[in-house]
Amino acid sequence: MRLHRDSTALLVVDIQTRLAPAMHQSESAIQANSALIQAARQLDIPIFASEHCAERIGPTVPDLRALLRDDEILPKRHFSCADDDGIVQTLKHLGKSQIVVTGMEAHVCVLQTVLGLAEHGYTPYFVADAVASRHAQNKELAAHRLRQQGVPVISTEMALFEWMGHADHPAFRGILSLVKSL
Repeated sequence: MRLHRDSTALLVVDIQTRLAPAMHQSESAIQANSALIQAARQLDIPIFASEHCAERIGPTVPDLRALLRDDEILPKRHFSCADDDGIVQTLKHLGKSQIVVTGMEAHVCVLQTVLGLAEHGYTPYFVADAVASRHAQNKELAAHRLRQQGVPVISTEMALFEWMGHADHPAFRGILSLVKSL
């Protein structure tokens, strides 16, 4: 179940201004998400970021928001992106089978999104170093549960190198610099 850039979309779940400061190791998760977004942009991989109840939790954190277009921000009210009809339709129109999922909180919105995407027939990938929860144990439990369900648990570097496929890819040097920044 290797990632293929032509079959993949990136979904960043709820990395928002009022939520991120409460997360364990949020800075490293935000940095990993920045690298994933920048690499996806270089490789023409569709990118979306959800915002859960943005009027209460705030918008996407500025470091990531600066990398996203307005049409890539998807509002939601359900914990799972896969339960939101607008998001489901957006993903369906892409025609991609693999969804790389990152975000906050790993054991709530990210977990439920990953499980829901699998129910919709997608192959979701949980990027362990690009997710965060208030408590480290909840992040670990989310990864453990997803592994039990057969969901691939990967790292940012795994995604980046699988998306490129080979060292002769034109984006190799740019993406290698993203890897070195992690």
